[in-house]
Formats: sequence, structure tokens, C-alpha cells
Amino acid sequence: MPVQKYIASTSGNLVAAAGTSPFFAMQGSATKVIKITKLTVDAPTLTLVEYLTVVARKTSTAVSGGTATALTAVPLDSSHSASTASIVNVYTAAPTAGSAVGVISSERLLGQAAVAAAAGLPSDDMTIKVGDGVILRGIAEGLSLSFASAPASAVTLTLEVEWTEE
Repeated sequence: MPVQKYIASTSGNLVAAAGTSPFFAMQGSATKVIKITKLTVDAPTLTLVEYLTVVARKTSTAVSGGTATALTAVPLDSSHSASTASIVNVYTAAPTAGSAVGVISSERLLGQAAVAAAAGLPSDDMTIKVGDGVILRGIAEGLSLSFASAPASAVTLTLEVEWTEE
């Protein structure tokens, strides 16, 4: 079976879950191997300028609870079937994190004050380094994003994830 490619993105701004709980989680598939190839967090804004550290973790259990919005998995080729990823969610209220296998990436970025961002002052964008891709085998394996320490105020951002299934 050929490799099938997908992308999912927030359709607008996400006010990320507060604290250090995940604000994004993706879980594997019961029928296919998922390879996450790119994960981007764009233009975070807060009440005041703040450096944020975003941590990507591989997990061995799914997140639970919280207030989730499922992202639409869009096949990049119309001949591809629907994605089989069990979860591709963003969270506005903190879920319980899945059991961590370990940290894949920890990236520091500048979150701009909302008034400065409105004036055209740039925020940092961040692409999580996933090497040759993060492989998820089965629905127990996942990837989550969270802040290393609780931001001083709510963080608004956009997020995009790309993956393949085979």
C-alpha cells in the first residue's frame, strides 16, 4: 500500500490550555503506522512579552479529559483514504497528560504581547525537530506538546501537523 500523506491545522487562533498540561496531542492508529514529519507552532501571543519553552513528548498512553477540539485530517492526495489516527486534538482546557516515554524536542521561542503583534512586531515561529519523523505504532503511542513552565498569561497560537500513514 502506498504512503498516504495528511495535514491538520487549527482553522483560527487557539487559546492553548493553561499551565504545563498538553495543548496538542496526537495518538497512533490501530491499523497503520503513523510517521509525524513536521509540527509547527506559529506566532504565540500573550498579555506581555514572554519567552516560552514548548516541549514535545512521546507518550505511551493517551491524554484524557480536558476540553478538546479535533483537528480535521486533510489527505494531501484526493485518492487517499481518511486518516486512521485515533486522536489529533488541540486543548483549551488542560487534559491529563499521557505517560511520557521521553522528551523529543524542547524549543524556546518569543511570545509577543498581543498589542505588539497587532502593531506588526514579530513573534517567533517554531518547527519541532522530529528528525526522520516520530513513529507511532498502535493507538497507545502518541506525541504531545506542552509548555515547560506555566505561561504568565493565556497563550494564543496556531498549530499545524503533517504526517504519513502506511
